[in-house]
Amino acid sequence: MPPKICTYLLDPWSCRDRLPRVGKHSGGRDLRLIWIAVAVVVVLLVGGGVTYAMTRDDGPSTQAVSDRTSAPSSSSSTSSSPSSSSTGGASGSSTPDAASAVAACAEATSAGDTLAKAASASARDWGIHTQAELDNESGKLTYAEAEARWADSKSRSHADVDGFKSAYSTWTSKRAACDGIEKTTADTPSAAAAAKCADRAAAQAEVASTGKVVNDQWAAHVVMMAGKAHTDHAAYRKRWLDMVHDAGPALAAYHDAAAALDRAPSCTAS
Repeated sequence: MPPKICTYLLDPWSCRDRLPRVGKHSGGRDLRLIWIAVAVVVVLLVGGGVTYAMTRDDGPSTQAVSDRTSAPSSSSSTSSSPSSSSTGGASGSSTPDAASAVAACAEATSAGDTLAKAASASARDWGIHTQAELDNESGKLTYAEAEARWADSKSRSHADVDGFKSAYSTWTSKRAACDGIEKTTADTPSAAAAAKCADRAAAQAEVASTGKVVNDQWAAHVVMMAGKAHTDHAAYRKRWLDMVHDAGPALAAYHDAAAALDRAPSCTAS
């Protein structure tokens, strides 16, 4: 059997035979020395472990830091970039948007139709009033007959002028809904309806423009008639004849515009 190796660090008890023996009770003192040696070894081992742990426990691992650093970047990228589903939703809303644009334009052209009706009333009565003068001068009407026509048209003059002004104001507030309607609805199922609305809106704009000239002339003569009793007869007569002269081209332009509107397609939301 090989001799047992004396190793204080691994097995202090194995070295008991190597220690010097002095006196009767030397065995007890040897045992105490062994245990002291064991205690020193334990202290050294524990202290070294603690020191190692302290030098290693200096913060989160590189991987953990990397994870925390990259996480916000990934989140930011995700939140700032629209998903394919949201992009698809925006494209899908183009058709409802086009239909809404046509509906808004249809409402504007409805106001335009009301304006056209008001312009027609002013043009009718201003035409009757000025034509009575021309027919009297040409001998087609007697002065009494001309006076009857003047009185008839004059009775509606205030309603004509006020009605046009009100309708014109309403139409002006809504007409922009038809601006660019064809571009807004391009390549959508509403494109055909939008084209019709655009044509009608353009025709109404001409009626509004020419009709306003006619209505302004009619309105000016209404004011003139109200002050007739206090105006010089010769000055009144001259001004009146100038108005009759200017009414001809204005009424002709209006009638052309009104005829074009009659040929224009209807504008409907459906």
